[in-house]
Amino acid sequence: MNHQEILEHYKQVASFLGEVLGPGYETVLYDMKKRHPVIIAIHNGGISGRSVGSPMSNMVKRMVAEGNDKNKERILNYRGLAASGKTLRCSTMFIRGEDHELIGLLCVNFDDTRFMELSRDIFALVHPDQYIRENISISFTEHAEDGNLSDSVSDIIDEALLTVAGTIRSALSYEQKLEVIRILNNRNVFQIKGAVSIVANRLSSSQASVYRYLSEIRHSEGSA
Repeated sequence: MNHQEILEHYKQVASFLGEVLGPGYETVLYDMKKRHPVIIAIHNGGISGRSVGSPMSNMVKRMVAEGNDKNKERILNYRGLAASGKTLRCSTMFIRGEDHELIGLLCVNFDDTRFMELSRDIFALVHPDQYIRENISISFTEHAEDGNLSDSVSDIIDEALLTVAGTIRSALSYEQKLEVIRILNNRNVFQIKGAVSIVANRLSSSQASVYRYLSEIRHSEGSA
């Protein structure tokens, strides 16, 4: 079979997995033979906000380079951040054709957001809020990859800037910067390695200022 016939077969596999696993799982198929690899099939794409024709993210490009160099067949259970801010558990299978050439990727991404929220609700039933804040950490993003399923962390920052200031390039007031940091914090951006440095640069602030904003936000939310 040529690579198109092989990928047509995997389109059916992606569809099958999307239906069987349910709405908490996103299944994605990439065509790696295109000059610029894109998604050719996706199910439950609302999880990451992508659709057929969406390009490959920087994180997936790095993962492919690493996996292909090592002739891996699959990479299981790594963390990814969707454009929506959701942290996903991701797994990828390398689809190879003749001569072991990489022709496609089949990815399954699991959204465990609702389970994290459920865990917090359960703890809230049996512990005071202050005890939870000081003693219990419920986070599935501590070991997140330093990439995401959108194009870059900068994309998420741009969305926050547009929401607060109506423009990407603007001198922000203290209150506006605080609101941008609040939005990014709610979308788990600061769980990504190096995010503070990127945000500080985009806001023309020091990293110390970003940490100060974060501390103020978390203190006010904790008090609330």
